[in-house]
Amino acid sequence: MCNHRKVTLGVGLLILLFALYSTVGAQLFAPPVKYSTTGGSRLDLVDLDQDGDLDILTATLDFGGPWILFFKNDGSGNFSVVDTIPNSKINFYPLAADLDGDTDLDIALSNFPDGSLSILVNTGGTNFAPAVEYNCGPTPRDFVAADLDQDGDQDLYIPNGESESSVSFMENNGDGTFQPRVAIPTGNQPFQASLGDIDNDGDLDLLAACRGSNEVWIHRNQGGGVFAAPEKYSVTPGPAAVKTTDLDSDGDEDLVVGVFDGSSLAVLINTGGGIFGPAVYYATNSRPQEPAIADFDLDGDRDIAIDNFDDNNFSYLENLGNGTFLPKVDYFTGTSPSHTAAGDIDNDGDPDLVVFNWGEQTISVFFNQTPPQAGAIPTLSEWGLIIFAAFLLLALLWRIKKSKRIATA
Repeated sequence: MCNHRKVTLGVGLLILLFALYSTVGAQLFAPPVKYSTTGGSRLDLVDLDQDGDLDILTATLDFGGPWILFFKNDGSGNFSVVDTIPNSKINFYPLAADLDGDTDLDIALSNFPDGSLSILVNTGGTNFAPAVEYNCGPTPRDFVAADLDQDGDQDLYIPNGESESSVSFMENNGDGTFQPRVAIPTGNQPFQASLGDIDNDGDLDLLAACRGSNEVWIHRNQGGGVFAAPEKYSVTPGPAAVKTTDLDSDGDEDLVVGVFDGSSLAVLINTGGGIFGPAVYYATNSRPQEPAIADFDLDGDRDIAIDNFDDNNFSYLENLGNGTFLPKVDYFTGTSPSHTAAGDIDNDGDPDLVVFNWGEQTISVFFNQTPPQAGAIPTLSEWGLIIFAAFLLLALLWRIKKSKRIATA
């Protein structure tokens, strides 16, 4: 009987260790595939050539001058640089959108050092006219395009992140040319502008992550791009990016904020009508910045991946379905990741992840392998769980053996 019990417990121990290894070693994302670029800090994941798959657009200072790099997707998630688009300015923040209303994608770039905006109109395919430049205010950063004034064209909202407490509104004339900027007041150091219909009234509202004043500012659109007095929510320390999405599946948009001067991301739940509860913080690693939000595990809710600039990785946080999250799982990226974007780049039905690594000037592509694949090497903390479980089973085995000795004494 004793030998039978030992065999049973031994088999149980092996099964549990294997199960733990398979669970904690499971990886939602495959190891990254890297591509080289130099000089930029952001990317745009967009179907630039309109062939049905997502390409990568980024800026660079290599190849003899400032360029925009177009990484073409072959349809299965493999990229190659097929075009270098010249631009006379040092640019860091590229964005592709149909600015002239002809259904193909044009390129806008905020040129951080000299406070200018470059517009390159698409003349067909992936050919572009020479850049036309506009003053968009000092130190422009990560910006957005949208028709907030509902006149049928895409306007630009550009945060002036270092020198001015404002977001510059650049009104589109309808043909891809723009009116002089109008400064919309914000908190100190607005690092990113974002958009979302937070009050469910059918138009997009404007948000700004203000690193210097530790606030997220919200400008409610009252219709036609006319904004109400701003509302402010405390997020500390140093919010650098804000995104809107429905995290708790209640039909309204919540906020996800990268807390760049800390080691966490903040979630602010919409309690109805665009009124948000206090920030709830989830641990990441050092200096998280750009959240990418998608249903990565295909379970019907929105998960978060966010790059950690100081720790050379990104943190993945799985949504439990109610807007709360499991502890992070980390994936190595490359040196100093500065921007993260999600999209189905291999057309297999699940969202993948693309990360710009500013410190080494590479792009890391992470393919989603839902359901998570077992067999990856556990981290040190995961090995701790396995060893702890093994210790518990061994202690149980010793206790049973001791009890048998007492019973036969």
